[in-house]
Order: sequence, then C-alpha cells, then structure tokens
Amino acid sequence: MPLNLFKRKAKMAPVPLFDEAFLRRMERLNYRTMPALRGGMVGERRSRNLRPALDFSDHRPYVAGDDLRHVDWYAFARHKDLFVKLGEATQRIDIHLLLDASRSMGWEPGEPYEKGSEPVLSKWDMARRLAGALAY
Repeated sequence: MPLNLFKRKAKMAPVPLFDEAFLRRMERLNYRTMPALRGGMVGERRSRNLRPALDFSDHRPYVAGDDLRHVDWYAFARHKDLFVKLGEATQRIDIHLLLDASRSMGWEPGEPYEKGSEPVLSKWDMARRLAGALAY
C-alpha cells in the first residue's frame, strides 16, 4: 500500500475513568470538606443574609409590613412586644460543569502505561475525571 490508507492505528486499552485508588482519594477529600460546608442538601447553601426563615437564629422587633407568619407568638406572650424570628435562609445554587469537546481534547499520550503504574489518560479522559471529581 503506497499511501498507508488501510493501516489500523494501534489503540491503547481503555482506562476506567474512576479506578479504586481514585475513588478512595475522593472519599478522603469528601470527608475533609464536609465540616466546612454548612448547607444540608445538594444544591442548597446557607445565605449570609438573616431573614425570616425556618432555621431560627435570632429575633428582631416587628416592623410594619413584616409577614405575620414569622412573628414569634411565644415571645409576644412573654414580652408583650412583637418579635420576628430570623434565620439563615437557604438559597438554591445551580452549577454547570462544561467540558471542551473540541478536537484538541483528543490528544492522547504516545506510549501505553505499564501494568501496576498510574494510567496515562488522554486530555478528554482527564477532563472527564476532573468534572466527575468536582461533581462528586
């Protein structure tokens, strides 16, 4: 074949995106970050703004126009003044992870990895692994 049009390119064996060692490292990372996060549910975070909410943290005097649902009636019974319960309102936060899917992400290392060593990933696989780790 003069132009080598029909030769097959040698492909590397597929590398699992998340191997056991990587998942163990992610679990350790997850445990380190959990105490630092204050939001309870996925997609929620606590606001710094104190406003009438279910998660009670403080009181403030009632001002005309405040929602009567947030008045602390027990405090009113004790003090004969209206107080509004304040708390940290949870806010939903949307996060989008976008990956570059252009041809430049198709770069692969030239040599396959040896057994027992860390796999050499392509740019695309590394980006997928990073996005998966951030979303974990």
